[in-house]
Order: sequence, then C-alpha cells, then structure tokens
Amino acid sequence: MTVCLHVFNLDLNLSEITDLIVSADFFDLNGLKQAAKEGDPHAQLDLAVLYLEGDGVIQDNKESARWFEKSAKQGLAKAQVSIGVMLAQGIGVEQDYKQALKWFQEASEQGSAIAQYNLGIMYGIGEVTQQNDEKAVLCFMQSADQGYAKAQLALGAMYAEGRGIEKDDNKAIALFKQATEQGVINAPMALGIMYAKGRGVEKDGKQAIKWLKKSANKGEASAQYSLAEIYDEGQGIEEDEVLAVTWYKKSAYQGFAKAQFRLANMYHQGRGIEQDYKQAVFWYRKSAIQGYENAQLALGAMYYWGKGVQKNKKIAKQWYAKSSVGGSYKSKTVHYIINN
Repeated sequence: MTVCLHVFNLDLNLSEITDLIVSADFFDLNGLKQAAKEGDPHAQLDLAVLYLEGDGVIQDNKESARWFEKSAKQGLAKAQVSIGVMLAQGIGVEQDYKQALKWFQEASEQGSAIAQYNLGIMYGIGEVTQQNDEKAVLCFMQSADQGYAKAQLALGAMYAEGRGIEKDDNKAIALFKQATEQGVINAPMALGIMYAKGRGVEKDGKQAIKWLKKSANKGEASAQYSLAEIYDEGQGIEEDEVLAVTWYKKSAYQGFAKAQFRLANMYHQGRGIEQDYKQAVFWYRKSAIQGYENAQLALGAMYYWGKGVQKNKKIAKQWYAKSSVGGSYKSKTVHYIINN
C-alpha cells in the first residue's frame, strides 16, 4: 500500500480548463467568426469553445481544435492548454503527446496552473519526455502554490515517496489535507494510507478506514483495494474477511489487477466467502491477463493441480512461463522445477 504518482493522470477536462461561460446567445455569431478570421485570439478562443460544445454551431471537434491552435499560436494560455489536451486525447486531431507537451510548456511559462500540473505529470511518469523528478516537483510546486488541488496531491506524493525532493511525511500530510478539502477524489485515499502506515501521523486503523472510505465510496478502485487490505490483514483493527471480500469485489469489478488477484485468493481459500475454485480461476485469469505476475503464477498452479479447471500441465507451463518473465525468484524457481 503506497502513495504512488502513477495513480494520478493528466487533467484532460476541457470544460474545466477553458473555464469560460461561452454561449452563442451572448454573441453576434457572424461578428465573432469575422473577428476570429481577422486574427483576434480571444474571438478564436471563444469560437473554439462554441465548436467544442456545439453551441450555436454544429459540434465539430476538428474546427474546435483548429481555432484553439490559432489562438494558442498567438499566446493565449487557455488556448494552449486546450489544444494540448486535444492533442493528448486525439480529439479533433491526431493524438500527439510530444506536441501536447510543447503546448503545456508554453502555457506553463505563462503561469497556467493546469499546464504546470500536466507538465509535472509528464516529467514524473516519463512516458513522453525523459523522466525528471526534480522538474516534476518544480512544476507541481508552481501549480500547488496557485491552489491547484491536483497538484497539491501530486506534490504530496512526491514528498511521501522522496522523489525529486527530500522525503517529508509532514509536508505530504499537509498537502493531502489541502487537496482533500478541495474535493480531489483520491486525496482522502492518500491520507488514509498515511494513517494506515503511521507516516506523519500516529498509526490509526480507524482513521485510515475513515479517509479511505471517502475515496472508495466515490468509486476510486485503488482506495477500495487499500480498504480491503486493511480489513483482510487487520491493520490496526480487527480482521473482517467478509468486508475485505466486499471491497475487493468493488475494486476487482473495475479491473484493478491486484484486487482481482486478492479476490481470487479469497475464493481459493474460502475466506470471507464460500470456497469456489471456478471463481478463483475466473479472477486469477482476469488479473493474469493484465500481466500481474502473482496471478499468472497462481493460475498456472490451478491448471497444474486441476483446481477449478481441467488439469492441463501444458497450459500450466505457459502461465508459469509468463510469470517468470516478470523476474521474481519464486516464479523463476517454479518455472525451472516444472521444466526440469
């Protein structure tokens, strides 16, 4: 159970980014189009939003992207962020993360908190540009200083993990609380994990559950999984295998691989639910297909021993082989024993 930057995503909510009350009712639409054609960047931005929303014009993502880009090239930060988002998602344009990064950089230099946050995510994950935790931290700091809640959460995670900055649980807690107060869905989860581990606060299972539930009840799969873990392992509270199964299920149905594996274990062992090898195989497979090594190993064992499926050593070996690619000592050992 960790506070991990990878659970955070780019802010790709265009309606939040534009933050404009734009309606065709307030415009002379022909006049707006003319001003946009004549190069007025604000008119271009407004027209882009109208095309995006289909307000007074036929909804057209390509036209929206075209006008956002025209406005962005003239230096309007909101247009730069917006075209960056469209490029990142492939809305109205071909998906292009490198171009998205470029526009986020330009908007960030103008002080756009959303652009600074998105840029921080890109530097932190390193999928588009070379990973640079120090740059990520700087971007998150710039954004968080403007009160941007998602950046507060991300910066808190960097403090909690000691990535790009000296580890500081107290600062992490303070930032998680700020983000929670602003309603970021997975911020209470981060607080809950800190309480569960006793980092920056006194270890407290009840407080961990309280905060994790705030995120879990809003459908945050990783929070549901963490909550299930606490009930399953009795972290600071009495074990409750039935509740553990309940929360593993909620997370597993959302496709969270670790939860699928843990739920399979519960079915396999008959803990908190009636023992059912077929259901165990079903959930091991769901998790294994996503590449979760422990599930691949477990699924191989089910085939090897014929539990919940017809005994098939050939298929067992295939799953053992997949799990051994992950490189764990346990997987490689099993794979070696089966093949020698």
